[in-house]
Amino acid sequence: MIKRIIFDIDNTLILFKDSFAYSYAEIFPDKDLKKAKEVYDALEFYEDEEDIYTEGKMLNFLNRKLNYSFTIDMIKKINEEVAENWVNEKNQELIDTLKYLSEKYEIYALTNWFTKTQKRRLEKMDILQYFDKVIGTDIVKIKPHKEAYLLASQGIKIEECLFVGDSARKDLDVPYQMGAKVIHFDNNYQNNNDYPKIRNIKELKNIL
Repeated sequence: MIKRIIFDIDNTLILFKDSFAYSYAEIFPDKDLKKAKEVYDALEFYEDEEDIYTEGKMLNFLNRKLNYSFTIDMIKKINEEVAENWVNEKNQELIDTLKYLSEKYEIYALTNWFTKTQKRRLEKMDILQYFDKVIGTDIVKIKPHKEAYLLASQGIKIEECLFVGDSARKDLDVPYQMGAKVIHFDNNYQNNNDYPKIRNIKELKNIL
């Protein structure tokens, strides 16, 4: 029996928009869009080299990758931009679905980014109140490290958890191997795997 639903956030609860990448221009004095895109593209590979998110590690990573002298204040500004601008319009269907699910299950988020930042994004989407816990990978190793899923399932059996996410490798494969139930959020039905799939979070109301 499912007791806890554990959601990924990016491209599951909050869908990516091209404007997100260019919001990084705000960290530069000249508001350079080209530099903003370079930062975004570089950070796409952060998780290939690091196993946890810290401002210090991100500072060192960007200074290694890009020909620019970043400061810790600029790293803080990156997080501020994500927190305030990397959000979608409020979605009443999503709000209603999470409210419905929160009345039946514990609702967690497990996300590869900074916890405080992700909480603020959920707050801006008017859905934070439906989450019992938000776990970012500044407090645990990034997905797909096993430790992340163990922390998210702490207090109950892994078999009593349902993981929902857009990435099979990061969100689903490891918890599925550990015995959890999984659902692949695949809004284009483009991924070739055998996991149950949904195109819209509201479908969970009919499944669960």
